[in-house]
This record gives sequence, C-alpha cells and structure tokens, in this order.
Amino acid sequence: MKIKKLSIATLSIMLMASGLTACGGSDSSSSSTGNATNPPVNTSLSEIEQAKEIVRTAKLFLTDADSVQKTYESASDLMTDKQQDRLSDAVDIPAIIHDYMRKHNLTTLTAAQLQDLTKRDTTSFENLYSYLGQISLVPSSDFQISRTADDQFTMQGKLTATKDIYDYVRVNNRYTYQQVDKDIYEVVYKGYKDTLDRIQNSSTIQGNFGFDSITIGSGAELVNLTANQTAGQFNASFSKNVNYNSEFDIDTVHMAGTTLNKGEATIKNIVLTANGNTVNATELSASALDISNIVNGQTLIRTVPYQFKIAGQLKMATPKTDATFSLNASAKESDIKNMLVIDANDEVVEKNGVTLPITALVSIKGQATGENNKTIPLDFQATLNRKANKIVSLDNLVATVEGKTLYALGTSNFDANNELLNSEVTFKQNKATITVKFDKNNDAISTNGKIADILVNGKDYGDLMQNGSMITAKFTDNDLITL
Repeated sequence: MKIKKLSIATLSIMLMASGLTACGGSDSSSSSTGNATNPPVNTSLSEIEQAKEIVRTAKLFLTDADSVQKTYESASDLMTDKQQDRLSDAVDIPAIIHDYMRKHNLTTLTAAQLQDLTKRDTTSFENLYSYLGQISLVPSSDFQISRTADDQFTMQGKLTATKDIYDYVRVNNRYTYQQVDKDIYEVVYKGYKDTLDRIQNSSTIQGNFGFDSITIGSGAELVNLTANQTAGQFNASFSKNVNYNSEFDIDTVHMAGTTLNKGEATIKNIVLTANGNTVNATELSASALDISNIVNGQTLIRTVPYQFKIAGQLKMATPKTDATFSLNASAKESDIKNMLVIDANDEVVEKNGVTLPITALVSIKGQATGENNKTIPLDFQATLNRKANKIVSLDNLVATVEGKTLYALGTSNFDANNELLNSEVTFKQNKATITVKFDKNNDAISTNGKIADILVNGKDYGDLMQNGSMITAKFTDNDLITL
C-alpha cells in the first residue's frame, strides 16, 4: 500500500481547521499596558485594599475561565472527525492528480480516464487509488482537468468520492487489516489552480495555488471553503541549483546532497464554514528548512518546520463565539541548525545538553458563551517560552476583567513523555501577588487547607484557603471573599 503525500495546501488548511477548535477554550483574558514583571500601581489604594482587589479580579478571571472551559468541553468541535477526514482528502485530491500528470507529462485527463485511474486496484503501481488513501473517484460528465506545458494545473467540476475505510480486525486470535466501512460523498471544485514556476538550473522556486471554492458533502455534513486562485503562495531556496520539472522530487534532491535553505508557504483570506461555524483566516503561514549530518557514514537530510503563524476570526454557533485570534510560534533558524541533529534511529533530536528555545505569542479578543448562556468577554494576550528541557514558562499574561487588569507569570514542568507534572503561577496586580501551585490535573495544591499567601510589598495580608470545593480569601482585618 502506498501512503499519499500531504501537499502544502492540505497541511496548511488542516492546521487551520484543527488548530482553531481550541481557540474557544482559551481563558478569559486581555491585553493592556504594563507587564507581569512591573504591573502599574494604583496609588489611591491602601495595601489591604490592593490585597482585596487582586482577589476580586482573580475571582472573576478564574470563575469566567472555568465557565468557558466547562462549556467548551461539552461542546462539539468545529468539525466532526468525518468532516475533517473529508476536508483533508478533498484538498489533497487535486495535488495528487497534478503530481501524477506531471510525472507522466500529461496535459489533460478525461472523466473516464480519471475514473479508471482511481478504481479500486491495490496491485498496480500506476493506480491512484492507494495514493489517494483508498479513494475511488467518479467525475461528472462536465468535470475538467488540464495541465499546460509549463505545469499550470486547473481543475473544475463535481466528483463523487468513495473512501474505503480499513482497520485491524481480530479474527481467530489474529489481527487482520481489512475494510470495515466506506464513506461516499460529493466534492465540487470551482476555479482550482496550482501554479509553480518551471525553473531550470536555479536555486529558487516559487508559485501559487488557490481556488474559488471547494464544497464537500451536503446537508448537515456540508463543509465549504472559499478563497481565490492566488490565495496560497510558496517559495523555496536550495543550497544548489535544481531543475523544477516533471521529474522534480525532494527526496531525489536530498540524495544529490542538496538541502532546502528555507521554504515558506502562506495562505491568505481563506474562509471555512461547517456546522454553523466560520473561520476566516486572514493569514496562515509556515516555514521550514533542512538539517543534515552524517550517521554511520551516510549523510542524512531532514526537513524541520520552525515557524507557524495564523491570524483571523472565529465564529461558532454553539457555544456562541465571535473572536479574533492570532498565534505565532517560532524558533530561530540558527538554533534549528545548531541545536538539532538526526540520530541513528533517523529521528530529529536535540543535541546532548542543549534545549531548543521556542516562543509562542497568543492573542484572542472577542466574546464567548459560558455556562447558563452567560456572555463572557475575551481579551487575551500571552507569551510562552520553552527555555529548558521539559519546562515551558509563561512570561507575560495580561487579563482584563470588567475593567480590572490582572498579570501572571508561570512555569509548567513535563515528564519524559511530555505529560504535565505540575505548574506554578504568580498573579500580580498593583503591588499585590498571589502564587498558586497546581498538580498534573491543574488542581490547586493546598497544605493544611492553605493554597497561598496574599502578599502586598512582601507583607502578608491574608490567606487563600480551600475547604472542599470552596475557596475563600481570609484577610488580616477579618474580611472574607469567597471565590
């Protein structure tokens, strides 16, 4: 069985579709002036009032965040698993057909030819059924595919896709890999275009891809993508000149000792709708480069992604959500080259004694719905850094709740399997601080019922106490605030 290759378009769109589902579960938080190291100070408040103010703000922050989390844990995802599988296949189908036509120097395929090429046949090396992931295609009579001599690919029309679903089934105490189900659905392509400049003896290649729309499925299972024919752009530079033609293959390039200096893919203004939810990605980009080293006398080359960026707007029907978002996660190119190696097991790992620094900037602003249909404003900005092996630090979180700003710093520790061990977060406001430790389940850790001291300028003005599920702040003037 052949495993299909993911195209740039497929990878980018699936990151958008799957990655954004988590946006709704973000804490109720916000951007503001100041930072977690040096919060601004309201000099009109006494120290005891500063102690109470941080608890009141933290109370709203924590209860709103808990409400949002509980609501979104029970909510359906942006798309069902079936819809995500269909989306992945529908975006990948044109790329695989284009690759086949390029390798066989074809300029057109009729509907009958495409149907014949994708019929179920696991024995033929020329058959596309396995390349497509066990999918056979029946095009409509007006379906059109063309590829020009300079490799400009276009596709238009309706396909009926039948995907044979395989899994391991236990029969007589033995597991056999066999078909267990099938999924039949329609895909309609409008204005699909893939253009990659044919380059001879050059170290750079570039091109673009896009479509007017791709409609997948129907009724309650409908998924729709809209963009334009130049929505996606791709460029790459290599260590040596390459010939981008019908024979181009990145594995062959690697075998010749040529490495990818830098590859970048960007998609702009693509809209995905499904189940009453809409994601408008104004920008989606990813970057990668090659690393190489000698293992057992052989030069190995592997491609490593080092930057991912997404920005746009998320609208969900249930729970009702309308928020803009951005995420930028990156490592430095020089760190990728200097800190990573390919080991004897052909895996990319960190060199002994070093940690690859990774920084992520996250921002979400808008409205979400909590428990009992409560509308909760979201205004979140945070910086996360991987500074040591198995340690991720929260270097600056800024949360504004009902006009009050709360800052936070923190650290999370992970085990060898990247499972959370524990965390510690310090909340700051004015000159007040509260430091809370959390276990692997993100539950606050208490000692003899005490979770944390409430400090202002280093002086203790109260305790954060836990009794069962109830958390109470008790102050030195005997006031109580229940969270």
